[in-house]
Amino acid sequence: MLVTSLRSTRRFCNKNFYSFSSAAALKPSETPVLQLLKSEWDPHKLFHLFKSNATNRLLIENRFAFYDTVSRLAGAKRFDYIEQLLEQQKTLPQSRREGFIVRIITLYGKAGMIQHALDTFYQMHNFKCVRTFLVTVRRAWDANDLMGLMRRIGVTPDEVTLVLVIKGFFLAGYPEMAVMIFNGLRRKGYKTSANIYQTMIHYLCRREDFDQAFTMCKDSMRKNWYPSVGTVFMLLEGLKRFGKIDKAKEIVALAESRKPPFYSGYLASMQSMLSGQ
Repeated sequence: MLVTSLRSTRRFCNKNFYSFSSAAALKPSETPVLQLLKSEWDPHKLFHLFKSNATNRLLIENRFAFYDTVSRLAGAKRFDYIEQLLEQQKTLPQSRREGFIVRIITLYGKAGMIQHALDTFYQMHNFKCVRTFLVTVRRAWDANDLMGLMRRIGVTPDEVTLVLVIKGFFLAGYPEMAVMIFNGLRRKGYKTSANIYQTMIHYLCRREDFDQAFTMCKDSMRKNWYPSVGTVFMLLEGLKRFGKIDKAKEIVALAESRKPPFYSGYLASMQSMLSGQ
């Protein structure tokens, strides 16, 4: 099963390899590196070619070259070479980027080197990168892959990772993925939290999906997990603007039952907003 998966990965990488090589045409002296890696099938030569280019920016920024190389080395059962190459990368400046460490974890996972993937995950703080980066389109999917790997090997993603993945998909323009992950957490028995609800409600409001934000806010408040005052006001304003006053009143009623209570001035402002004053 591992070999089949790796072959699929290799086919995927091959399709994308030339596009990155073409994009690098502005640096013709470096372009052959990717071409040489792609055409080299001898594991020993492939290993030394990759290792000698460990600091080559063109290679570092081409994640498909990493996936393709690891795939072929794993197919040749040269897991010792994979370990040497990836551990070497962890000693270089690029390892201070969290997205790069996520890549290494994922590569270890795809090669079936689960203990190495786990060790790298738990060593993240040693690389002076903390899990608080702003997720881009590519990193959102990388983080999602990491969550999948963690589930397969029995590690529960922590709150910081979950919030970042959800936030990342919203910012990357994939709100449906964020909602899918949130629903999957509850379905699979993961513990949600006030921060996870806050993230979902806030970004749903920003996308003007006030119906779904209302449902989640109501559910969160009933657990005594209250979103920030700013998020509550954003939701109330949206519900009012779209003529959903009854839903807005329901949120205010729940806000009034908060323990400990909201500051009285905030509650007065909420009531004033609904009355149109």
